Amino acid sequence: MRKTILVFISVFIFLSAHSAKQTATFTFENWNGKQPPGDNYSKMTVVVNGLKIEKQDKPYTIKLNANVIDTIKVEGVYGKHTYTILTKLKAGEKYRLVINPCSAFEIRPSNDTLARTQLIRVITVNKDDKPLFFDGDYFYSETMRSFVTDTSAYCRTAYSGMCPFASSSFYMCTEDPGYEKKADTAICNTVRIQYFSTEMFSILYDCKTKRMNVKFDGYYDKAKKILIKEN
Repeated sequence: MRKTILVFISVFIFLSAHSAKQTATFTFENWNGKQPPGDNYSKMTVVVNGLKIEKQDKPYTIKLNANVIDTIKVEGVYGKHTYTILTKLKAGEKYRLVINPCSAFEIRPSNDTLARTQLIRVITVNKDDKPLFFDGDYFYSETMRSFVTDTSAYCRTAYSGMCPFASSSFYMCTEDPGYEKKADTAICNTVRIQYFSTEMFSILYDCKTKRMNVKFDGYYDKAKKILIKEN
């Protein structure tokens, strides 16, 4: 009997430890008593992997999606916009949503001074002869904007110097959107991705359905032989 109890306790401890490894914490910074920039704060709601995060400066425990992308849904940005952010949250990490004046908000990890190499690539399926144009919020050069699809190469995407942990939007368009038409849903489909350090993501684009899915490919390491398309 005693042996059975010890085995049960050991299994319970193991499962508890394993469960803890599959969680992170998320805090929505409380601006009560402060002056938020504009009307951005009062109407915002945040849901991470299905769990609503209240504005309480309180860490909420988030269950991570082991083999798929994590989602952060932010509603009421500037009172009216809704963003669904795709990312990969790291087990044991402490994240916080911070209001700011340049990108509305940022999602910061506990160590927000890490060196960062942000990589993205595109893989197309059901490809036809129609032209495609891939673009992003932080592609500064024409080389990056004309990044060729259907390749194993990744390309680097930069980030804002003022708001380094703002999420980034990526666009797949049926005509060159330039810098004016990326929000035009008639020609562009969009996904929003959050980087924290050295994440590598693939965008899977179906030319027939025009659907964009995002896949997490791991973390960049100089020791890995990763093909990167440079500027």
